[in-house]
Amino acid sequence: MMAVSSGPLTFGQLSLWRSVQHLPRERRHEGNLATVWTLPDGSSADAVTEAWHELQARHPSLHTIYRLSDPQEPQQVLHPHASRVDISTVQTAAGGRDAEEEARRVVAALATEPFDLTSQYSFRVRVLERRGRATHVAMVHHHLGADGMGKAILWDDLTAMLAGREPRTPAYSLIGLAEEQRSATGAARHRAAVRHWEKIFTASAARNAPLAGAEAGAETETLQVCLRSRRSRAAAAVLANRWELSVPTLALTAYVAAVADVQKVRSLPMWLLSANRFTPRWERCVSTVNQWTPTHVEATPEAGFAELARLLHRRGLQAYRHGMYNPDAMAEVRGRFPDRAAKVEHLWAVNHIIDPFSADSVVADGRAEAALTWEPVFQALGPRFYLRITDNGRDSWALRLRARGLARDDLACMVRRVHEVLIAEAQRAEPADAA
Repeated sequence: MMAVSSGPLTFGQLSLWRSVQHLPRERRHEGNLATVWTLPDGSSADAVTEAWHELQARHPSLHTIYRLSDPQEPQQVLHPHASRVDISTVQTAAGGRDAEEEARRVVAALATEPFDLTSQYSFRVRVLERRGRATHVAMVHHHLGADGMGKAILWDDLTAMLAGREPRTPAYSLIGLAEEQRSATGAARHRAAVRHWEKIFTASAARNAPLAGAEAGAETETLQVCLRSRRSRAAAAVLANRWELSVPTLALTAYVAAVADVQKVRSLPMWLLSANRFTPRWERCVSTVNQWTPTHVEATPEAGFAELARLLHRRGLQAYRHGMYNPDAMAEVRGRFPDRAAKVEHLWAVNHIIDPFSADSVVADGRAEAALTWEPVFQALGPRFYLRITDNGRDSWALRLRARGLARDDLACMVRRVHEVLIAEAQRAEPADAA
């Protein structure tokens, strides 16, 4: 039987914990993430349950609790595989699209209940079954247990097991990886990250980048608007192919252009999300690995869209290289800079998620192309101005913009501008290409 072992949090886990540790009881659910998967035809609830228990044995985060009594040194505690993740079967009469809607109702109810991370494993799973056939998995987990890529790995391993194949995930130790980050091996990476952060904060301080929207005493309500589109996703793909850049880079460029246009802010401290899965030791971990990493952009009026995109490509690569860091050490770095310069995490942020399994980005089921939908804010954590893009990786995406202390009209205008700028830029270059 596996022995109990404990050790420090990885830097990704520690970053996430620092963002949620002081939430009041009524907001602790904000650390939860909800997922619905459509199961392969012919799946049974028993087979899914058995496969999930095998996954629990395979991935440390599925049988880990956390020792949080010492706020300076939180620990992860890996338990023997004796007790199991909360998993059960839900009988449903619904079929087809109605079954997926039922699964979404199940997962929404599960998501509102916070986890006690000191005594509960941070995953809850429900298998929806209709007439003896398992149709969907509804999963809620705390972000400490997995990020978006971690969820994709679980799905990949689960479907492999259901098909009778061996999963691709090798054995790994999150505690071992956390200790490696703090070893002499990680010292050079840490020094380079410190230099990068100092450079970014220095640039922000020198330009005295203004806060957009709310200043002291302004409204602090958090609003969230969503725009789903095929046209702007296709335009981004056209531009990415034309200029040999990535779709996420083009989306980021459109966001910077929209901020400059709507908010009249051209000196932008930016916060990018680094996936931190650049080596084999990290790429198949089910954990929260990604971390926010800063850069700074001058969106000058003279710069064209293509020039700005290439600049952001370079700045993004520089930032991502320094995305794995000790958040407590970086808090000390921030403390050495003027208040506004050091608060880049509360300004402009982008997270581009490729999720081929999500129906969130699809323009279907009566959804109009580029229609705006105002949504309740389930999670208000993190950056103050946050563009979260859910991309199906093929032909459509959802542009979800959340802001604190920004007028409703400005928020709507900004997300529309992201959409419109991409379409306009793709159309502008067509005659030159045709010639």
